[in-house]
Amino acid sequence: MTHIISSFYQSLSSAFSYMFSSNEDSFMKETHSFGAVEWKKHLNIDIEEPYIPEKIQIALEKPCPFWSNKLVKETHVLCLIPKNISLNMLFNKKQNLFLEDSLSRLKIFTPCSEDSYWILMTKKPIPNTCQTKFEDQKNIAHQNGYDIPSILEAIISILSVNFIDNVPIYSQSGEFTRCKEELDGWPIAVGGSRIAPHFLIYQNDWNEGNGVAGVIR
Repeated sequence: MTHIISSFYQSLSSAFSYMFSSNEDSFMKETHSFGAVEWKKHLNIDIEEPYIPEKIQIALEKPCPFWSNKLVKETHVLCLIPKNISLNMLFNKKQNLFLEDSLSRLKIFTPCSEDSYWILMTKKPIPNTCQTKFEDQKNIAHQNGYDIPSILEAIISILSVNFIDNVPIYSQSGEFTRCKEELDGWPIAVGGSRIAPHFLIYQNDWNEGNGVAGVIR
């Protein structure tokens, strides 16, 4: 049932994509970081904000390794992954974030982090990772100094851009990001929705269509 419902929403997303900007790179601009202030504003969650690591501060000002004529701060989102935050807690704060059936499947893969930490995540799949085997996708990411996101990291990053810029990223099947976690031998892929604000969709990505986001921690 989960796959049927998810496929239905994915079909709607594609069918109504004409309602949105034709410039698919309109979101490839600097996005305000999603830290403690934003967690309180958008989700009413109080968290303690650690310092942004020097490695990430330096990376933000560098040329993007994936998209020419862009800086990392334009093509990536900087967001805080809080300790002791789970998908179930996010659902309880904003119940329109997920299909409840999807949540019940996803939350078993997303234990809470023991520490709060910052990540940079690409706003689009790394080039040349779509329609590619998962092992090859991981190798492409690692060769560029990146890792694959966890489900929780991907979801928080997607929500960050949606909350701050009101723009969906990873917003249709084939453009989702695969994550580290697997189900029945296949990676889980997650993405946003173009037709429902802050709505998240997941797939058990058996068809190898989706790419992967790159993450720096």
